[in-house]
Amino acid sequence: PIGILLRGPQHYLIAYDEKDLQAAQPPEKMFLIPRLEDAVALDEPCAPNAEVTVAELVRQKGLADFVRDPALVTIRLRVWDYVLRLLEDNLIAPNQTFRLEDDGESAIVTADVMLSGTLYRWLMGFGDKVEVLEPLSLRRTIAWQAASASEYYEDIYEAEGEEDEEGDDVDS
Repeated sequence: PIGILLRGPQHYLIAYDEKDLQAAQPPEKMFLIPRLEDAVALDEPCAPNAEVTVAELVRQKGLADFVRDPALVTIRLRVWDYVLRLLEDNLIAPNQTFRLEDDGESAIVTADVMLSGTLYRWLMGFGDKVEVLEPLSLRRTIAWQAASASEYYEDIYEAEGEEDEEGDDVDS
């Protein structure tokens, strides 16, 4: 095994196939985890290429969702609450930096990543607990997506104090 990749809603195992291990440079393969029926623990460790990482395979072979350009981009985020604790203990990239701000409530996180659909969904999933500071193109994209999604709920603000069809307060 080399690692696990989330591609859309599916998890994939990135690994070498046992039948290919005799090759001078065995190919890395993607295996959809729910489809795995049989796995064997090898008696002897194989000697995979030390330079092979999931991030490198994603860049080289285009395995991430919606990657137009596999070049790494430096992102800078301001994070709060549980995202602060999450990124304090977990790296999103090998070169990630984490600096707690003076208020003690937020941190600035920087890392080199690929701009991908997976990254956009990951950032949007944190809602108001993360702010993209850089690059400006990513900040604009996330702002546009957040604004577009919030348009679906504009009627909530107009309907304060009203009740929904089940009799519950709309603003509760």
